[in-house]
Amino acid sequence: MRESIFEETAKGKVSRHVLLTILLALILLFTADFLTYIIIELIISLDFWKLEWDSDIVQLIILLATSISTVMLFMWVKFKEKRPISSLGLFKEGALTELSRGWLVGSVLFGACLILTIISGSGVIEPVRFTADKLIWFLIFAVGWQVQSASVEILCRGWLLPVSATKYSKIVSVSISSIFFGLLHSANNHVSLISIFNLCLFGLFLSLYVILKGNIWGACGIHGAWNCVQGSVFGIEVSGEPMLSNSLVHVKTYGADWISGGKFGVEGSMITSIVLIVACYWLYQKSNFPYD
Repeated sequence: MRESIFEETAKGKVSRHVLLTILLALILLFTADFLTYIIIELIISLDFWKLEWDSDIVQLIILLATSISTVMLFMWVKFKEKRPISSLGLFKEGALTELSRGWLVGSVLFGACLILTIISGSGVIEPVRFTADKLIWFLIFAVGWQVQSASVEILCRGWLLPVSATKYSKIVSVSISSIFFGLLHSANNHVSLISIFNLCLFGLFLSLYVILKGNIWGACGIHGAWNCVQGSVFGIEVSGEPMLSNSLVHVKTYGADWISGGKFGVEGSMITSIVLIVACYWLYQKSNFPYD
């Protein structure tokens, strides 16, 4: 019998107070951000690599440092909730297959957003000289994007979603997880109502995918590919964060922000809204899951 993240979570001593659960999630994230800030400031102050905050290496450190919150969450689940870390949806069976499939889904999903953006006349692929260095940077950042995305997925879909489901219906718990995920980006650069809406939709898509699969490997892959294709393949801003200088190619967007996404990136576009709404509806129909 296939293990389910919801069944395994319910076996632990989890909190049934959703506000306390959300508060703990915020504490984990803010603590990780604070420690990351200290680490980077220390590295910059040493002046060994002549680094700046917007350099690619610093961005890579930020991605990798998100694992701090994951380690703290693992400790909470293991020692406070008295359940195995695998109950976060990190089951061994089919892990690599689900992760790889997630990367394919995430690449296709964002690819659809980008193609429609270009077709609409709001984007163009600029010629970039391909070098071996760019390929190496891409591979390094692919790992960074996966670490960062997995950290968020473990918190939002691996922990917050099923813990909320121990008290509320699937509809309510999915809403909590998706809205929480979207609002996490509310302090990002160049944020807009459309971008927050789209990120909530993306969170909804990932939640539905977790419900369909019963684990979070696929969601981790989808999220990793979504960010990696934006930042490291096409050189687009990822949720308002600075563009990487070593992307494989570069897509320039222009025109009205509600179509192109503006400086937030394609995630802030109404085109992305349409793609994600269609994707969520398709996944909802496919999952055939009791949302009581």
